[in-house]
Amino acid sequence: MSAVMESLQSQLSRRLKAINELVDINEILNKHVDKSYIQKYYRINKIPYSLFHVSPEYLHVGISRKGVYQEDDLLDAVRLVERYIGALKAGKVLELACGRGANSFFLATRYPHIKFFGVDYSSTQIKFAQRKKNLPHNFFVERSDFHNLHQYSDESFDIVFIVEALCHSYDKKVVFSEVKRILRRNGVFIVYDGYRLRSETECASEEKLARRLAERGMALDELDWYGNVIKQMQSFFVKEFDEDVSIYTIPTLEHLEAHALRLMRFPIFARLCFKLFPREVMCNFITAYLLSLGIKLKLFSYHITVLKRT
Repeated sequence: MSAVMESLQSQLSRRLKAINELVDINEILNKHVDKSYIQKYYRINKIPYSLFHVSPEYLHVGISRKGVYQEDDLLDAVRLVERYIGALKAGKVLELACGRGANSFFLATRYPHIKFFGVDYSSTQIKFAQRKKNLPHNFFVERSDFHNLHQYSDESFDIVFIVEALCHSYDKKVVFSEVKRILRRNGVFIVYDGYRLRSETECASEEKLARRLAERGMALDELDWYGNVIKQMQSFFVKEFDEDVSIYTIPTLEHLEAHALRLMRFPIFARLCFKLFPREVMCNFITAYLLSLGIKLKLFSYHITVLKRT
């Protein structure tokens, strides 16, 4: 093991010990995550997301290709969608799990001749999107489950995209089938998401624990391995493009990590926060505390995948 990896492992051990002193870890791990819990998670984290994320609108990581976080890094998915808008001469675009609507709002403003649709299961997130000032006339958003897109006709979209939410699917094959149904021939499905990287047999016990805690803090039972997901994807689509951008997510994750590190410098105050604030908020804090290390230790990966409907 290299000196760098040893240092990261040591940091992980210290952080897990600190977490164990603040909270009952088994209580977090035994929490069942279902659709109602995800709804509750986003409702309770409404204010924390607004206060502590790198942006109150774009609640995903930036892709910092220059190695230093810049606000424009949050627009990586938007820029990729723009490229396909031009290439396909797209007329209709759908964003699954659109959250607060920032991605599609940005695109609808820039392309007034194109219709943009957004769905999200969280009523809290949808309300943010619907209450935006100067909502473009060509942006339509509604509460809906992306496992059932019955409101959309067959072959009615040129582009479907999803950012950091496919991981919440309880049946990805159903999602892929629905997306394939509503995509026009040669249309594309763009996916930005995180996955497990190293297998369980390759991970030490502390690494397994850290991974499970980080996943629970994102309202996930567990992330899938990318290899498994891409196999499912390729049974419905042709893979046009794939990029592992894990390293480029670190600047955003370190920004979130900094909030957690500041709190942990004051153990008494941190203990008080864990007692006073909802568990969903503090589990999110645990994820911020661990996720950057998880990427560096190769417990997680983050991919951009573009799939074509043939």
